[in-house]
Amino acid sequence: MFRNIYYNLVAAYIGFMALAITLNAHVTSDVIDVVLTIATFTFAIFLAFSVSIQSNRLNNIRKLLRASDAHLLTLYLLSKQLGVATQSRCRKMIDELLVTQIDYKLHDIEYTTHKVVELQQFVFSIKPKNERQSTLFSSMISSANDIMEGHKDLIHSVNNKVLPIEWGVLTVLSLVIWFCLYSLNDGTTFALVVIPLLSTAFLLLLLILREMNSLRWQEKHWDWDPLISLFKELALKPYFPAPVFTEKRLTKKDIKEIGPYRVATYPKPYPDFTGKKVKTIKQK
Repeated sequence: MFRNIYYNLVAAYIGFMALAITLNAHVTSDVIDVVLTIATFTFAIFLAFSVSIQSNRLNNIRKLLRASDAHLLTLYLLSKQLGVATQSRCRKMIDELLVTQIDYKLHDIEYTTHKVVELQQFVFSIKPKNERQSTLFSSMISSANDIMEGHKDLIHSVNNKVLPIEWGVLTVLSLVIWFCLYSLNDGTTFALVVIPLLSTAFLLLLLILREMNSLRWQEKHWDWDPLISLFKELALKPYFPAPVFTEKRLTKKDIKEIGPYRVATYPKPYPDFTGKKVKTIKQK
């Protein structure tokens, strides 16, 4: 994802440079100096506040997802002690849950609640045959309940986005800063280099906040890598939607060591999964 930001920044810098060459206003005004100082100071405070909230949000989402992974793996391992049929059924339902959650974008996680309910009901339907199985059953019930609780917390966390009014404030402040910078442009080499750099730096900060808000910031490390590990631990082939690769959120190089994996293609626009096709890719 950072590669996309990099390309955007290069294009933005070229655009800001062209604008600096074109506009040589060189307006000398104490008012512009004061406005630039106030706008920059306010922008820094507001942006730091927003980034801090989104950083905490990402950390909480990461913890909730990894806790869910642990509970799912625990369910699978416990089901091994309850017979081959129970183990097979449990793994199948966990796979269906993970696949459904991956099909949907993370901010639409609420639409996968029915799969969490199905898994929970399956666990509740298990009938232990002896005291040992009863003990294992109690642990499975606890894990299933924790998965549901974590799922509800996750729904709340993913919906804690940057509000439109916050984006509006940041956008207005950015425009004011850019206007003041270019008003001070005197056409010197120093101005032609520094003003586009400063303008691009402000844009970079906004892009980072956007990626954090959309839950795409460094998602390979906190989302996809742990998911791949979980699929492997469950003796399942990792599963990916094709858009993950077309949008460059992952590359084939990122997954070249994972062995066989599944890729889903969707003939209809999101979130209509009608006609979805899943293909297994075999790697050497």
